[in-house]
Amino acid sequence: MMSDKQKREQQQRYFSQRTSEIAAHWKAKEIDWREVATLILEWEKSQSPSLETSPNGMNKWLKSLALKLGLQVSNLWRYRKAAKSAIQLWGEKHGIKSPALIPKHMRPESIELVEKISRAAPSEVVDDVITRLYNKEITRSELRRIWQNIRHVVKVEERTIPIYKELPIEDKSRRNTLFEELCFESLRKDLLESEDPVLGGNGKCYQEDINRESMVDIVAVTTGPDGAALYHGVKTGPSIDEKKPLDQLQITSNIFDYLWFVLPDSFIMTNSILETVGILQYTNGKLKVVRNAARNLNPDLQMITRRIVPLLLK
Repeated sequence: MMSDKQKREQQQRYFSQRTSEIAAHWKAKEIDWREVATLILEWEKSQSPSLETSPNGMNKWLKSLALKLGLQVSNLWRYRKAAKSAIQLWGEKHGIKSPALIPKHMRPESIELVEKISRAAPSEVVDDVITRLYNKEITRSELRRIWQNIRHVVKVEERTIPIYKELPIEDKSRRNTLFEELCFESLRKDLLESEDPVLGGNGKCYQEDINRESMVDIVAVTTGPDGAALYHGVKTGPSIDEKKPLDQLQITSNIFDYLWFVLPDSFIMTNSILETVGILQYTNGKLKVVRNAARNLNPDLQMITRRIVPLLLK
């Protein structure tokens, strides 16, 4: 029977050989980050609770691995974190139990963004980005946009990060941002998948950099009966201030073919919204039409073609 010393020596020889093999394959570009993450988790699991598995002990080992691979040690910490996050996020539903089972298209940076989103976003958004990344249906830039929209709900000064299953009521800015994200994801799904889309036709919606030019939160593009593109401006709001008439809606409604307002299910109809503006209601991850929008027969084509379309094509 081997002594503890002999076991440690055997482990050291094994990982020395494995490290050399991984380094050779890595430099020949025959493997990707998942093989490196497999080695890291394997080494970590092999260590007994001791100084070796402390942050300093592990960092020492990762530094030696980084030298052999020609990488920064920070990259190895990222590979480790991404592998652990993937196992946690996709393990139960998709059977990812080890780094080797992570789909090749899922890069550490994208997994890291999904993990951050999962700690701060409403559950509907989290489920959506988890599924879409696994199915290769979302880009890293879109993940960054979602994270930028909700990152301010993360309280950096706290060790535990709150998961907002419901819209926070104490902070209007957070509430507006999260509600906009929920509405966007619901509208995106509706325009792609619904047989009876709430905007009257299938299409796509856009969010990034839209507000500054068009005075709306979302722009959706559908196809009319004649095959021509129809532009929908969509504003979102968890609430409406009855003391402030929505005069700006009149200006905005002149830009698009249709203008819509999305409100939560707790909303009670008021006279402050123009009759030509359609009203959508967000309820449990889905949108329904409360009032149809009237079509603007003279949309501002110059504004659409010169200012809005270039944003949609970015």
